[in-house]
Amino acid sequence: MFFLVSPLWSQMTKKDSLKLLRDTMKIYYLDLEHFDQTALTSYHHEDTGITNTRFFDPALRDYVVNASLGNLFTANNPMIFRPNKYSGFDAGYHSYDSYMFDRWNTKFHLTARPLTQVEYFLGMGSEQKLKVLHTQRILKNLQLGIEYNHTNSGGFYANQRVLSHHFRFMGRVNSKNGKYKLIWSYIHNNLFFNENGGLQNDSDFTQNLFQSNRTYLLVNLDSAQQRWYNHVAFVQQAYTFNRKNIDSTTKVAAPLLTFMHTLQYEYRVNRYRDAQPNTSFYGPVFFDSTFTRHGLEYHQLQNEFKILLYLKKQMDAQSPLTVGVKHEFIDLNNFIGVLDSVEKDSSAIHTSYHNLNAFGGITFDINPQISLQASGYFYFAGYNIGDFGAQFKFHYQSKDSAKVNQYLTASIRYRQFEPSWVFKNFQSNHRKYQLDLQKQRELNISLVYKVKSWNLDLTFNSYLVNNYTYFDTLANPTQLTDVANVFTLELHKRFRAWKIYFDPLLIGQFSTTDQIRLPYFAGRLSIYFQGFLFKKALLFNAGIDVSYNTPYMANSYDPIASAFYLQNQQVTGNYPFIDLQMSGRVKTVSFFIKLRNVNQRWPDVPYYTTPHYPLQDRSVQVGICWNFLN
Repeated sequence: MFFLVSPLWSQMTKKDSLKLLRDTMKIYYLDLEHFDQTALTSYHHEDTGITNTRFFDPALRDYVVNASLGNLFTANNPMIFRPNKYSGFDAGYHSYDSYMFDRWNTKFHLTARPLTQVEYFLGMGSEQKLKVLHTQRILKNLQLGIEYNHTNSGGFYANQRVLSHHFRFMGRVNSKNGKYKLIWSYIHNNLFFNENGGLQNDSDFTQNLFQSNRTYLLVNLDSAQQRWYNHVAFVQQAYTFNRKNIDSTTKVAAPLLTFMHTLQYEYRVNRYRDAQPNTSFYGPVFFDSTFTRHGLEYHQLQNEFKILLYLKKQMDAQSPLTVGVKHEFIDLNNFIGVLDSVEKDSSAIHTSYHNLNAFGGITFDINPQISLQASGYFYFAGYNIGDFGAQFKFHYQSKDSAKVNQYLTASIRYRQFEPSWVFKNFQSNHRKYQLDLQKQRELNISLVYKVKSWNLDLTFNSYLVNNYTYFDTLANPTQLTDVANVFTLELHKRFRAWKIYFDPLLIGQFSTTDQIRLPYFAGRLSIYFQGFLFKKALLFNAGIDVSYNTPYMANSYDPIASAFYLQNQQVTGNYPFIDLQMSGRVKTVSFFIKLRNVNQRWPDVPYYTTPHYPLQDRSVQVGICWNFLN
């Protein structure tokens, strides 16, 4: 198979991958952040190898190590300190971000022939996951795509079922001369999940009771459930005026000035319901001891306009100068349900905001290898009034002809921002507060170093945080008055000996405050054999995956606010979670089979990542992925 790229769509940037063995097909998708910042198009190489097929849980792909509730597609909390980097209004509710379709994880593919991908995964505990993607070029300059994800997982414990549907339709178009570019998408997420509140008695699990059927273990909530759904429409378009002179290298006119417009609308509802509330678990009752229902509903319309002026003529070093304005309208309703003759909602907090901010930035490309970047923003109206941020970045990459391809990015970022809405306002049957919190301040220094030929990724981050906002041991929001420091170091080095591959990802962390609790060390190590069999008809992979984190006081989970909060009763970690796996590919069909938690209860340490929520017992997962090239 082959894929075409027009010079009008600029350069392609391929994702780091092992040169040790070719096991991927060439599929490209648009670099959204690069397009958003520069109105220029570059493309990532999609990882289609068999090495990561078995990691089909999006949370594990995003965070590598995370704290979950012990079932596929349940709430999760990353063990790595990674604050939300986007500015503007934030409602909160990020425990399911890994599973949601959104603007930034939409892939606008570039293909010469129609491509269809079908993935199906099946596991014990009634785990099922289906993904269907189709994309094709309808016209020479028009490509459309459609994607559907479905997950259904009953879990190993009572009232743990998860059901989700995710759909998106996306497209991109450019004019024949490449001056006009347009991308758009429609997204719908629909999640339904039960909340069991964790085990009533952790000793039942540590004593290994009902090993053959964990549903007999008592849980705190028997009838609690949540439904989250949203609709998102997104359009981004850019028109470029080119220079009159033609670039001597690329034979294409370099850009001079671009007008870019971005429009996004989202309607979202998060709803919590419990027909038989366990008041001994929930605590205070403010409205009704026999029925619990509450939720959040909001409309958010974002409208952004910016102008980009390219200061240099070279196609590989344009140095854009950017100025723009953005308006956000948010209409929000925090409701409480009541049970009369029928269920109905009563508005507890209904408010609206008009956020308005100005932003700008400049990227100066000293040459194709070295660039400097500065950017900033300020909110002068709305919920986020007074928020601001500034960032300075240095980037170096070696020449393509260099023996050792190196990438170095150093950045410093400072921002002041309003805490998420859920920290300041919340009304429900068992929690209610309206707080006046201080703005949070954060200074981040980051270094990223990559060497493609060595298969090495090294990332260091230092965070200085003031007014850190969190949920305390009573699941109430509060702010840390002291300044906190957090340091993280991530090392990913891939190498091999003969046909045995070693793929470790190691993470070290340190926090100066007890309110930000992180394991000192966490990581995952994959060791596997990989090679061709049967006259190269089968690409075969077999080995083990080991995930581990040092013991620490992990945050507990509050289903009422769908958030993680501090606790001082239970230490988690110090358990090597070991999987055996075998995978392969024949032509365009990939498959895997995995025996999960093969070392169950060895060592004899409870395997929790979130207190009161055990991880899965020893179980089998299988999966298949089929690429149809029409």
